[in-house]
Amino acid sequence: MDVEFIADITETKRFWTEIMRDTGADIKDLLKASEYIAKTNGAFVEKKELQGGFSNKITFGFVDPTVTDA
Repeated sequence: MDVEFIADITETKRFWTEIMRDTGADIKDLLKASEYIAKTNGAFVEKKELQGGFSNKITFGFVDPTVTDA
């Protein structure tokens, strides 16, 4: 794999920043670039709510590999 052709996260964020600060760019491009920057900075957290019961009981078991079922 040729690393010269693959942008790292710093280069990618710099590119998005250039787009975001370009006064001649379309507003949709500015917003998209700012969204990508915010996402890479962890600005958006997806919360999921789970419904239902949960038992705090955790059961552990051990299987002896030397014992075979007859």
